[in-house]
Amino acid sequence: MRKGTKGGQLNLVSRKQVETIHEAALTILEEKGIKVEDPEARRIFGDNGCQVDPESHVVEIPRALVNDSLEKAPSSFTMGARDENNEFELSYDKSYFTAGTGTTSVLDLDRGERRKATREDLSDAVKLGDELSNIDVVWSIFTLTDDPMLGFYQLYAVLTNSSKHGAIVNWYGGELTDKLIDMIAVVAGGRKKLSGNRLVTMYAEPVSPLTFRKENMEVLLRWTDVGLPLLWYPAQKAGATAPMTLAGSLAQAFAESLGGNVLAQLNNPGTPVILGASPLVMDMRTALNTYFSPEMLIIQSATGQWGSLIEMPIYGTGGCTNSYDLDYQAGVESALSLYGAILGGQNLIHDLSFAGAGDLGSLELLTLTNEIAGMAKRTVRDFSTDEEAIALEVIDQVNHGGDYLRESHTFKHFREELMAPELIRRIGEDKWEENFSVTRAKELTEQLIEKSDIRPLPEQEERQLQEIIEEAKTLM
Repeated sequence: MRKGTKGGQLNLVSRKQVETIHEAALTILEEKGIKVEDPEARRIFGDNGCQVDPESHVVEIPRALVNDSLEKAPSSFTMGARDENNEFELSYDKSYFTAGTGTTSVLDLDRGERRKATREDLSDAVKLGDELSNIDVVWSIFTLTDDPMLGFYQLYAVLTNSSKHGAIVNWYGGELTDKLIDMIAVVAGGRKKLSGNRLVTMYAEPVSPLTFRKENMEVLLRWTDVGLPLLWYPAQKAGATAPMTLAGSLAQAFAESLGGNVLAQLNNPGTPVILGASPLVMDMRTALNTYFSPEMLIIQSATGQWGSLIEMPIYGTGGCTNSYDLDYQAGVESALSLYGAILGGQNLIHDLSFAGAGDLGSLELLTLTNEIAGMAKRTVRDFSTDEEAIALEVIDQVNHGGDYLRESHTFKHFREELMAPELIRRIGEDKWEENFSVTRAKELTEQLIEKSDIRPLPEQEERQLQEIIEEAKTLM
C-alpha cells in the first residue's frame, strides 16, 4: 500500500477564521440555497427536509442536514488499484500527488511548439504517471478537443495502461456515465464489486455561483449509486463567479462543495467524497485564469485546514504554471504551488504537468514536478531528535577540528537524511550543462514511457471494454 505524507505545517489562515468561513457557508446553504437543475436531485433534497422552490428550482439546505451528511461521509477510504501495492488510504491528514486532465494542447519539446493531443498522448500520460514514484493517481492529462468519445478514451487509457488508482473528469450526463461505470465494472469484477474495489475516481463540479447543472447531478447520482469515489470541487473565481474577497469566495465555494456531499450521502450514505475549493484566481487585468498567484498559498492553507475541521479529504492543486515554456517562471510557479499545497495540508494534490494556465499539458513537466513532490515530501518528513539523531556519542568520538566523513554514523544515515535529486545539478562550473534539468527530464520521460510494461487485461475484458465503447457511440 502506498504511504501518504503528513502536511499542513503552514497556517496562513487561523483555525478560527476557517470556522467563521465554514459557518458562513452553512448560512449560504440554508438561506440563499443552491439552484438544482435536475428534478430527481430536487426530489431527493425535498424528501429529506430541504425547502425546494418549484419555479426557481432553488433548494435551501438546513445546516442540520449538512452536518448530518458530514457525519455520514467517511473521513478516510481506500483508493483501489489493479495492483494492491498501489492502493492507498485517502484521508484528511495525509497528502498524495497526481496530474489532472483537461489541457487542450501538448507542449511538444521535439517540435518546439504546441500541438493537438492524440489518443497516444493519453496513453503515454497514464504510462508515465504509473512509472513516476511520487505520482499516486493517474490521469490522461490531455483533451481530444474534437472527439465526442474523449471520456471513454480517457478511461480506457487509465484502465489499460496503469496499475495505480485512476481518475477521470465528467464529460457526459447519466446515460453515458452508466457506460463508463460498466467499463470499470469489467476490470473490477462486476458492478457488485465496485464499492469494494474502487479503481477510479470521478471529478465533477458545481457551476459557480451556486448552481448544480442537470448533467452533473445525473453523474453524481449514478456514480454514488455504486459507491465509487466522487470528487466534487467548485472552480469559483473571485470577482467573476464568486465574491472578490478571498474569504467570501471561499464561503461560497465551501457551500457549493458541501451541497454536493449532502446529495451524495442522501443518495448512498457512506459514499466516499472528496471536497475542496479552487485556489486559482482570475487576473483582473486580462480576465485569464491563473495557475499560480500569491493568493493561491492563502487558499491552499484555508482549504487544508477546512478539511481538518470537517474531517474530509480535500482536493488540492500544485505543480502547475502559467508559463507556456519550461522556463524560470515554470520552475518558480510549479515549485511554490506544490509546496503550498502540501504545507497547506491539502490531500489529493493535482495538476502536476499543467502549463500555459491550463491550456498546455507537458509530460516533461510531470517528470520535473514528480521530483519537486519528492523534495516537498522530504521537507515535511518527521524530524527525529532521538539519541541516534542527536548523535552525542559520535560528536564525542570525533576530535576537535576533525571530520565525520569516515564515521559509520555518516554512512548509515546519509542516504535517508539527504535527498539526492536526479534532475538538478550540484557540480562545478567546468561540468555545467545548459538547460540540464529540462533535457534530462525529456530523456527520462521517454525512457519511462518506453519502459512501461503494464500487465495486459485478459482478452475477454479487453473485448468487453471495446464493446461498451461501441455501444456508447450509438448514444452520442
